[in-house]
Amino acid sequence: MSVFRSVGVLRCSHRYSNRRFVNTFVSTRLNNCIGSYSLLLNDILLNPNVFKPQKTSPPKRCSSSLLATSSTANKASPESLLSRLKYYKSLLCRFYRIAKRAAYLTLLATPLLLTYPLTKLSPTLSSRWRSLSVFAVERGGAAVIKLFQWASSRPDMFGLAFCDLFKKLQDSTEPHAFAHTEAIMEDTYGAGWRDCIRISAESPVLGSGCIGQVYKAVDARTGETVALKILHPNIEHGIDADLDILRAAARLLDWSDERVRWLNFPGMVEEFAGLLKDQLDLRNEARNLEEFRKNFEGSKDVVFPRLFMSGRQAMVMEWMDGHRLSDFVRVHSSDPALLSRTCKKGITAVCQMIFEHNFVHGDVHPGNILFSKDPDPKLVLLDVGIAKRFTRADHQLLLDTLGGFITGDGMAAGRAMIRDSMNREDIAPVEEEGFCLVLHSMCEQAKADHSFFDSIGNYVTRICDAAARHRVMMNQGFVSIALTVRVMEGVALALDPEAEIWRIANKIIMKVRAEELLGTGRDRFSEVERRK
Repeated sequence: MSVFRSVGVLRCSHRYSNRRFVNTFVSTRLNNCIGSYSLLLNDILLNPNVFKPQKTSPPKRCSSSLLATSSTANKASPESLLSRLKYYKSLLCRFYRIAKRAAYLTLLATPLLLTYPLTKLSPTLSSRWRSLSVFAVERGGAAVIKLFQWASSRPDMFGLAFCDLFKKLQDSTEPHAFAHTEAIMEDTYGAGWRDCIRISAESPVLGSGCIGQVYKAVDARTGETVALKILHPNIEHGIDADLDILRAAARLLDWSDERVRWLNFPGMVEEFAGLLKDQLDLRNEARNLEEFRKNFEGSKDVVFPRLFMSGRQAMVMEWMDGHRLSDFVRVHSSDPALLSRTCKKGITAVCQMIFEHNFVHGDVHPGNILFSKDPDPKLVLLDVGIAKRFTRADHQLLLDTLGGFITGDGMAAGRAMIRDSMNREDIAPVEEEGFCLVLHSMCEQAKADHSFFDSIGNYVTRICDAAARHRVMMNQGFVSIALTVRVMEGVALALDPEAEIWRIANKIIMKVRAEELLGTGRDRFSEVERRK
């Protein structure tokens, strides 16, 4: 009997050992499989090098992660397995959200593509198609509207017809319901908010953009007219998916064409993402507004509204009256000298932001600019939710590059860009001297034709082309400023087609260079370094 009992115990022990071996084996394989696929999917969005040509050695991140998974699988506790499963679930939910968002945007765009041929049949059908296009962009969400806002301020790039069609997106998107405004005001300022602000469903909506809308309201305590800004409902829901789609598109562009990689589209998307996400909290805009007012304190040319109250979803500011760009140009069309002076004020202000203050309004499109009704008009800059600071190195790159162009030293500008590329990408450019010579030839052309730099877009386009050919990685900070300058250029040219932007920028760059050499300049970088 004892022998049979012993055999029975051994069999049970063997079955238990087999079951534990199978469980461990399955758990290990499942862990490795899920881990491998999750890392692959995660890298498509988050790893900027996933589509780049790899070196001979395997990527450290993937190999170390998989080895760690294999070596610790047998020791994985239920808690660690549960946390990993939660992570995989969140990752799959993220990709489901992206796929759902992509399908939605495709459904918006498909009717436009299918019905476009009908626009050739009659003006009525063409008009309806244009209305449908604007409707589709408005339904596309904040990120889509922001891109079209920028594009609609560049008639030189996209044509007058395109800009006329989509310019309403700059400040005239469909407003949200007043009930949402009431709910936000109560959530931000409490049930007694009407004791502070008088507003009703009949109160005029001054403007509605991609993030929020602005009402003309009254301060109940002083009777002063104020501007009330309220975020649109559920504004953040579609933005994350839109930005993930842009990230994936940037990675695919990098992968599809070796030359495109050097334009640094992933870096540009991350720059755009950071600036756009900052707009989702109006307290960021309130801080930006205070800093801009401090930087331009005492200016006779540029003003920003005063801040009264602020919260995450609501903000109360000074009411600013003035003309929109198109109205201002129409009213003063008979006085080109005044338009030219006003144009110089705007160019000077933006150049001061970039080079002198190191704090740049990143959303200077016509919908965010008013012109005061004074005899000597001032520029009123609004909607400062997007603002950009540069690190010391990036700011120096701007000075060296733009300063090189303006002083006619293209070789120095090229060497500055190559140094920056080598600091961020451990790959030597192709024919460094050739890249510098391209920039040098641009400067020589400008000396012979003084109108060459009147359109700043000329040199930005040629720099990007040269960078792609010679494998010089573009700095996303430089690209974002180039886009800001391009939008500013569109506003300037609307006021004065003969505006010489480079002459004004030259004076400010030379001033900043002199201050840095003498050590008398303002501290432009402490805030950036503090936030690191």
